[in-house]
Amino acid sequence: MDPKISADIWDDPDFMELCDSEKLAVFWTLTKVNLLGYVEATPRKFARDLEAPFESIEGACKRLSRGFVKTERGIWCRNYIRRQFGCGQSLARSHMAKSIRKQLADAPEDVQRLIEEEYPEIFPHSSQNPKGLGSSLEATREGEGEGEGEIGGVGENNPTLPSPTNDVKEPDVLTRCRRLFRMRAETPLDASTLRAWQKNKKTAAELAAEDWQNLEWAYAQTEGPAATYRRRDLATLLNNLTTEVLRARAWAASSTVQPLRTAVEPVGWQDVITSEDPAFNCTTWWDLPDSLKAFVREKLAPASAA
Repeated sequence: MDPKISADIWDDPDFMELCDSEKLAVFWTLTKVNLLGYVEATPRKFARDLEAPFESIEGACKRLSRGFVKTERGIWCRNYIRRQFGCGQSLARSHMAKSIRKQLADAPEDVQRLIEEEYPEIFPHSSQNPKGLGSSLEATREGEGEGEGEIGGVGENNPTLPSPTNDVKEPDVLTRCRRLFRMRAETPLDASTLRAWQKNKKTAAELAAEDWQNLEWAYAQTEGPAATYRRRDLATLLNNLTTEVLRARAWAASSTVQPLRTAVEPVGWQDVITSEDPAFNCTTWWDLPDSLKAFVREKLAPASAA
């Protein structure tokens, strides 16, 4: 597998604080993990490859806790699956999802729990693969994967989307920042990200609509300069927000793929879904499949016209 180590790692403020042996431990981990982003790490195995104390890998995990989790028997890289195969519906439809589930069955229980929590879409029972939403909704699924792109997600298509209208509401600024990295609203921010947010939230709130469109486009790309050089975590983005806006603008201007025009959350979408299936429990518009979003907009269109 491609470990996808970017030159941007040297600009990560948390990575910069690591000692040399801890930085080496990070590279060792990223080049040793399996499909799940997991590697069994023991003092003997670590010493066989590196002349560094095993405490180096424990220290790296402690300082980079948002991305590296020390488990009972090894290390799990939280964002590895996301970087390699995507997330959300892109991951659920990936031909690799079956291989991931097969390897997951042999993983330690604590790793299984971590992955199920972070990537519920891998599992057939996930709410991101809803069942029984009625014949109208079932029909829309036949075209799933076509049409509207996910905000801040990883997909193959990045079409230009309609501009917001007055029947929709914008997400709050922090939520919008989270979505660039596919972070759930309930996921707590670590200390470094909280500091970065407090320091830069005014700048984020003052970004123009075009700036957001360029950022969301850049963080949705799967190839090209934007995919290669964009920031890899929210704290680093916030601490370099003005620079990143300028870079996203330049990437968009030089690309043959037009920037994503933000599709915002329609008012009343949950009522439409629950009227078809009261048991449907998806609480976030952005986690709905594209086909269901199209279905909701079709249902809401007459009310908007009136």
